[in-house]
Amino acid sequence: MGLLVTGAGGCFPLLTGRVVTPTSETLAGDQAEFSGRKPTKESESVLALLSQLSAKFWMFIVGASLLYGAMVPFWFVGAKYLYEVWGFSDVESAYLMSIPELMMVVVAIPWGFMTDKQKWGPAKRLCAAGISCAGVFGSGMVLFKIGFPENRWFAYLLLPAIGSGFAIACTTAWATVNHLNAEKLHSLAGAILGAAINLMPAIVPSFFTHDMGYDLNILAILGVLAALSFFAAAAVLHADNKPTAMM
Repeated sequence: MGLLVTGAGGCFPLLTGRVVTPTSETLAGDQAEFSGRKPTKESESVLALLSQLSAKFWMFIVGASLLYGAMVPFWFVGAKYLYEVWGFSDVESAYLMSIPELMMVVVAIPWGFMTDKQKWGPAKRLCAAGISCAGVFGSGMVLFKIGFPENRWFAYLLLPAIGSGFAIACTTAWATVNHLNAEKLHSLAGAILGAAINLMPAIVPSFFTHDMGYDLNILAILGVLAALSFFAAAAVLHADNKPTAMM
């Protein structure tokens, strides 16, 4: 009986006039099904994936790289500036430059908790990062550059403010990276972000001179450009998410 059923099944295409030829896709699917795995599509090339990254993501990457390009070199330029212009000792300058780093530890976690609790969207977070960058580098860096050797206590107020601005900019900006591309691109986007924020701090010091005031101007300009990049990414993100009007 089994032979009859098998024979009838084998003759069915001949009786109906339809011949089914197995393709490579069906064979791959059958093989994957037999091995207990789900059939998968052929992986895309890196260039193909790169072409799928959004414009707002690249704006974000520019802002993130400029932010780190301005922030990291500040640790070194700032310490020397505190020593030569503000009049602190070398040991005091080193301690003072640890304040912004400590403020990033103190401020980042509560700030992240607050923005999550209030359910900030990615566009709002990018705007906050831009405002923070503009405040730190547009005003904080200018005040730092002026120097107050006769009122050195001001440094103990200014440096925590600068560090808080760094913490707010970084915390709010990094939280948006996975909202700028499709899920399959998240790992690639994270890798690009990591490369970008390490590349700029390595490049920027090559433009420094013996004039520390000039060097601080470079950092301030980079920080303001970072703010503009975050604002641009936020604007594109807001436009993309804005519902289209019914015709």
